[in-house]
Amino acid sequence: MAGTSRRERLRQETTLEIRRTALDLLTHGGTDALTLRAIAREIGLTPSALYAYFATRDDLLADVIDSIYEDLADHLDRAAATADDGRHPVLVHGLAYREWALEHRAMFALIYGDPVPGYVRPTDGAGRAAEHRMCSALMRHVIRSPQPSGDDQEDLTWEFFEPTFRQAALDLGAHPSDAARALRAWGRMHGLLTLELNGHLGQVDDPGRLYEDEMRELVAALTA
Repeated sequence: MAGTSRRERLRQETTLEIRRTALDLLTHGGTDALTLRAIAREIGLTPSALYAYFATRDDLLADVIDSIYEDLADHLDRAAATADDGRHPVLVHGLAYREWALEHRAMFALIYGDPVPGYVRPTDGAGRAAEHRMCSALMRHVIRSPQPSGDDQEDLTWEFFEPTFRQAALDLGAHPSDAARALRAWGRMHGLLTLELNGHLGQVDDPGRLYEDEMRELVAALTA
């Protein structure tokens, strides 16, 4: 790429290889398999050479988690941008969310499953920005949906919400009830999907049909 030295290009390429290797180890062995020594062995680096890229396992884990959130956010953005069949954007968002999760089960489990023991995620960075992007996208879809008649959240105030989430909603011109509806919408998307990924929907032969029906009912509830 123009303006980038050979050394910088090699560093970028090696960083991407380290990240891909880390994701592969996570996919096949879980978080216990993710060690700097294991990655160094896989890609033919000495541990000391790997430390020049990531000083600790947690630094690497933060980078991997950031890349996962960015990939998911990009997938949802593409789905929203290419949907041209008149489906409600919340339905498009929900189906794209499930599609990505089924294709990236280990990645989904890393960001939405049990916390990695001993790991404290940074409060900023690319992954946090991608989370904000996903949250804002769903919030916009909800805001654009007509407010249901008889909504029981009209008495909510902004003090009900965490400050960062509150500010993100305010930046979009949301009402507290919009923020609550967005959270409930995400809860319905995430809850049924998590049951499916964890093998708890054996009662049905077609969990995809069940999920899509749930998303259509969600849209109906948002627009009733």
